[in-house]
Amino acid sequence: MAVFKCKMCGAYFEADDDNRVAVCEYCYANIASILTRAFSFLENGDFENANACFNKVLDLNPEKAEAYLGKLMVELQVRKKEDLKNQQETFAELDNYKKAYEYGDDNLKKELETCIGHFVSEKMNKINNNSIKRMSNVQDTSANVNTFKGSEITQEKTYEYAEVKNNHTASYEDKLEVLPEEYKEEFGESHTDHVNMAKKDKKKKIKILAISGSFVAVATAIAILLTTVIIPSVIIPNNKYNEAVGLMEAGKYVEAISVFTALGEHKDSADKINECNYKINEYNYNNAVELMEAGKYAEAISVFTALGEYKDSADRIKECNYKINEYNYNNAVEFLNKGNKTEATILFGRAGNYKDAEEKSFALWDEIAVRETLSAGYRHTVGLKKDGTVVAVGYNYDGQYDVSEWEDIVTISAGNFHTVGLKKDGTVVAVGSNNYGQCDVSEWEDVDAISAGDYHTVGLKKDGTVVAVGDNDEGQCDVEDWEDIVAISAGEEHTVGLKKDGTVVAVGFNGAGRCDVSEWEDIVAISAGALQTVGLKKDGTVVAVGSNADGQCDVSEWEDIVAISAGNEHTVGLKSDGSVVAVGWNFTDQCDVSEWEDIVAISAGTWHTVGLKKDGTVVVVGRNDDGQCDVDGWTNIKIPNSK
Repeated sequence: MAVFKCKMCGAYFEADDDNRVAVCEYCYANIASILTRAFSFLENGDFENANACFNKVLDLNPEKAEAYLGKLMVELQVRKKEDLKNQQETFAELDNYKKAYEYGDDNLKKELETCIGHFVSEKMNKINNNSIKRMSNVQDTSANVNTFKGSEITQEKTYEYAEVKNNHTASYEDKLEVLPEEYKEEFGESHTDHVNMAKKDKKKKIKILAISGSFVAVATAIAILLTTVIIPSVIIPNNKYNEAVGLMEAGKYVEAISVFTALGEHKDSADKINECNYKINEYNYNNAVELMEAGKYAEAISVFTALGEYKDSADRIKECNYKINEYNYNNAVEFLNKGNKTEATILFGRAGNYKDAEEKSFALWDEIAVRETLSAGYRHTVGLKKDGTVVAVGYNYDGQYDVSEWEDIVTISAGNFHTVGLKKDGTVVAVGSNNYGQCDVSEWEDVDAISAGDYHTVGLKKDGTVVAVGDNDEGQCDVEDWEDIVAISAGEEHTVGLKKDGTVVAVGFNGAGRCDVSEWEDIVAISAGALQTVGLKKDGTVVAVGSNADGQCDVSEWEDIVAISAGNEHTVGLKSDGSVVAVGWNFTDQCDVSEWEDIVAISAGTWHTVGLKKDGTVVVVGRNDDGQCDVDGWTNIKIPNSK
């Protein structure tokens, strides 16, 4: 756990070290409670206190969309969100609306867009209704009370007449009755004129209603056009476009690109995307240059590589690699001068082609690497001669000992049905069965050690990394993350690696615990068998894990051991005096090595064991049904780690 200080509220809080994003619980809780109180003030119509609370939230988090929404409601004197739809004037241009929309999530943005769309629709409906009213309110064709020239009708009679006239159910005779005799004739003429005028007005009304009906249809069409076309295709895209421009101006180019991309061909969105990408590349390039100047070359290379052909990124990568190689070379020289050959070997390997790094790396690997010159496989045996050529005997159904044309070989390894050889130029050759791709090593380079398992092949590179091909059903080839490795060994379905610090790593099938090597230390050599893994400690003692069904792990009492080899169900150890010890299954006499002497190298196969004598000849015990033990005539087999 680590203690952090919140950039918003200044409070201190704890979070896991590996968390890239941490949340201040105090700040988060504060914001939530303040927002709750603020919206409560709003509902009660206390706009002043609500606004003060929203301002406090923005002090803690200037990008809190809900606070801007609240301030918008305060500005419009609205108590509830749904009332925003009923505003008389649009609020799309208000700053608080823009901020709420900019920082809001998808749901809030959709609500705001709905409010704007509803406002436009209501506005159009009001325009329609008002227009219809204006068109239908034609002028009245008759006055409530006729005024007669020279009239001496009393006020009382006038009121009586007006009352009768305004009574739509009163007959013409009723209306005539209330007038004095001298005005009845005049009223009759007036009534006739009124009737004729009413007929004309009726025709006018029909025309007006026809015009009004056309207007309603047009207005309705406009409203539909607004809500179904203009709002979604013009207003909303414009809002989105403005949002993207705002993000772009704020330097949030990735977010801006996302919005511009969604807009498609709207306005100049495509040009804006190009502009954003340019800005991103420019920022990343400048960042990479800063990393480079700070000596963080690996990080700089990663950024320059992502930039592709931008500016001189390719040249910058070369410059960074040169600096890395120079650094590794100088460190390697220091370690070598201090006598630390293991560290120097790996660093020279990492120095690439800087000066004579490759030459020094190969020379040192020749001293520290476990390079087999005698190797026992399933039913064949392979030997490396001093002149760099290779000999083999035994079962050859898959061509596993077709090695007569090999040359310039520095080490060999025999698997079940295939054989692998490392050339002095760091490339690898292989023959035999390739059913699982175990022989696909032609593209390997800079390799300094090899090991053949049952159906997979492993290579140790000069920079301490590891490559593998072949059967990977149990994960035995999952070695791409290994580093600082100085020795490797491939077993039946597992792979083991020795690190420069004397610890051991393993991958693959862990049946019987054959990969349980994480607690080992002070190891100087390793060997992976079929069901077990064996490690040689720097004090000459031996450790082993895995199946011990046949006693193949009974090595706890061994001492003065200088080399080890794990076979199928047996384990062999070479002592410092040149004698050999063996434990495990001995059904085919593969452990009958007690009389051997002057031995300088050993190798345990499936059911046979071979030993290299210091005079370059070979001895062998065990099963020989395929001639895998026919090595009597072998001479000049190279002594490991000798010139």
